[in-house]
Amino acid sequence: MKSILASLSFFTRLPFWKLANLESKHYASVVHYWTLSSVITSGVMVLSFFIFKEILPMKLALILSLGSRVLVTGALHEDGFADFFDGFGAGRDKDRVLSIMKDSHIGAYGVLALIFNYIILIETYSLLDVTKIFVLMIMADASSKFVSSFITYLLPYARDKEGSKSGVIYSSVDYKGLIVSVLFISILIYLFFSYAVIAAFLVITIFFLVYVWFLKKRIGGYTGDCCGASYVFMELIFCIIYLVFNTSV
Repeated sequence: MKSILASLSFFTRLPFWKLANLESKHYASVVHYWTLSSVITSGVMVLSFFIFKEILPMKLALILSLGSRVLVTGALHEDGFADFFDGFGAGRDKDRVLSIMKDSHIGAYGVLALIFNYIILIETYSLLDVTKIFVLMIMADASSKFVSSFITYLLPYARDKEGSKSGVIYSSVDYKGLIVSVLFISILIYLFFSYAVIAAFLVITIFFLVYVWFLKKRIGGYTGDCCGASYVFMELIFCIIYLVFNTSV
């Protein structure tokens, strides 16, 4: 239970840490319970959307709902996404890539990546009806976190503990977290089953494996920024595939 609270505390700005005496060992497993944080992040996004759409145009309601999620997470994943593009866009070798990603300043690559990401997300959502928007907000968020959580199983950490931005080195294996996450995502897939959801889930799984191969080749492992970038990448791809499948079938 403490590992779950640590994960919710780590991946949101909500003070779950006040509910228990959390230690560093609990934070080591946060990635393995990452999927569960989607209850909060997607929940906030869905609730915000259904409130805003009653008083505002659809596209503006979508922008504000996505913004509400950013407020809850503190832009944690977007920060990693931007750092990823800055690092791999400007870095030519492992040391330089890791050095750039650790820099708190954002560069042109990171800014452009975030702009394009949100333009695509907003346009994708705006082309769907309200019911499909609801399903996509939940499934894209949860599925992307579930798939990305396997990064610690497949790659070593690319830095030493002293080089970690958060000061936490994630544990490579947590079978309790794996079981909980598998059960959780299985329930969601059952509740919101459609061929579009299954297709999108399978596609992001393939893209994730390609992403893992890329990280192993370039820096020999992953960093916290790579975790955040993985989530943003997978969510974006999930949304695109979901849209394509719903407009072509």
